[in-house]
Amino acid sequence: MRNDSCSVIKYNNVMRKNLSFLIKPASGDCNLFCDYCFYRKAVEAYPETNIHRMTEETCRELFGKAQIPGRQNIAYMWQGGEPMMMGIDFYRRALEIQEELRLPDQTVSNTIQTNAVLINDEWAELFARHRFLVGVSLDGPKELYDIHRFTRTRASVFDKVIQACKTLERHHVEFNILAVVNNDTVKYPLDIYHFLVDNGFYYLQFIPCIEVIDNEKAPFSVPADEYGDFLCALFDEWFKNGYPYVSIRLFDNLLQYYAGIQPECCMYKDSCGEYLVVEHNGDVYTCDFFVTKEWHIGNIHENTPEEIMEGQKYLEFSKLRRTDCTDCDDCEWLGFCQKGCIKLRYLPELDYTAKNYLCDAYRQFFEHTKDRYRFLAWDIMRRHQGLPVPENIGRNDPCVCGSGKKYKKCCEPYGFILKK
Repeated sequence: MRNDSCSVIKYNNVMRKNLSFLIKPASGDCNLFCDYCFYRKAVEAYPETNIHRMTEETCRELFGKAQIPGRQNIAYMWQGGEPMMMGIDFYRRALEIQEELRLPDQTVSNTIQTNAVLINDEWAELFARHRFLVGVSLDGPKELYDIHRFTRTRASVFDKVIQACKTLERHHVEFNILAVVNNDTVKYPLDIYHFLVDNGFYYLQFIPCIEVIDNEKAPFSVPADEYGDFLCALFDEWFKNGYPYVSIRLFDNLLQYYAGIQPECCMYKDSCGEYLVVEHNGDVYTCDFFVTKEWHIGNIHENTPEEIMEGQKYLEFSKLRRTDCTDCDDCEWLGFCQKGCIKLRYLPELDYTAKNYLCDAYRQFFEHTKDRYRFLAWDIMRRHQGLPVPENIGRNDPCVCGSGKKYKKCCEPYGFILKK
């Protein structure tokens, strides 16, 4: 077995106590037929049936091997395909087994990512009772949503999704919005942002769509240069009304970095392997972007998570992020970017050593926002420490944020935030 001290230390110190599973109970099966779906091809690995469903036996095997003595926090993240196609009784039974096997002082949490088409009062009540965090896929207003997201007969489900969000709100279920940024939506950052905020959605994720079809970049993939413009325009709007009150995951993670805090998203950490992907039959993979024969690393019926994460393939994948890339060597943003999500390096060239496909877009965004982020980080630390707002700052005085620049050349434009 190959030794990788960084990964082993990471596992021993963190994953022994905390472990996350990305569960695909219905594999790539879905009640929609979105043209950009990356997970639909996962079912090609399971051609023996057209219907893929996780059994109670597999659930029990997974939970029993996850909820072991010494492990304090276990997170189950249900995704697909469409995980709600399992039916509500499946989740009721799964939750019963989780509680049956939960040890004293052990925390078990559940999240679910869904297209929301099947959400009704019964589902929302279940989510509320068991404190699910729900992720709802919603790319923007109807005219943009309907371009790529539809049923097999190309029927719109937009109204059902909006109604589902209202149902979740009525039952006080916590949920966030996941918007895919593709070749069409990338042109409308402000329209999408205002649509979501005007509907009361304040917890947002924007996911760049990059896929390959027949060894060529898929036509719905987001152009890198346009994605940079998208992020910059989105940030300007997010920031301009004062201290930001809308949570955007990328923006929040970058703010954590500026504040000296480890970003929570796996994309911005120095190695992969934050979770294990569990398919409907118990097969385990390194990442849901890589549900392939190459990265199949075990089966929960045959292996424990400990055995899987100490195996050669897991360790090999965990350090792919650190594969050499000359473009990254002297980059000032390497500390945050960490050479990028390995998917964004692998696609579209199918080469793990390639530069992040969105590298130039991120550089543009980082440069465009760095002064305001420096200010936000300073202000967060000031608030955290209970320090007062500085008064009588001269324009030629050293800036309050500690940048070394004069106030007029640094944070003065953002002084309106301090005065609120």
